[in-house]
Amino acid sequence: MKLRTAVDSLVKSLRMPENGKRYFIVSGYPEFSNQQSVTKAMYADGRFLKWATLDKNDPRQYFVVTVNDDSTYSYRNVFNGKYVGYTDGDGVQISYAITVLVDDQSIKQKLTPLYDGNFYLSNDRRVAAV
Repeated sequence: MKLRTAVDSLVKSLRMPENGKRYFIVSGYPEFSNQQSVTKAMYADGRFLKWATLDKNDPRQYFVVTVNDDSTYSYRNVFNGKYVGYTDGDGVQISYAITVLVDDQSIKQKLTPLYDGNFYLSNDRRVAAV
């Protein structure tokens, strides 16, 4: 029973994205900060997501969250209005994968809590969305 109470407490303490709010999609990889002293964030470049150093003045790095009825999420880019879609690539080497932006919310994203407020973003089309 103590374990169930601890798990319930942990789940309640998670800060999940809220519907209609703007967020950055940042890398949880600590070496960007440790070795380069920067935070890396995704930005919309046409129909694709790419990495850049976080710039709070760049609207291409802002995403508005929609919490869907099935507890999945949709991320709409503020700059171009497109949604985070799927990863097209070999699925093993993220450096060889490209995350495609789509015109609608058809590819819903799942969030799996990891550690220190980080989440793993995925969908049914490919294992990793970003």
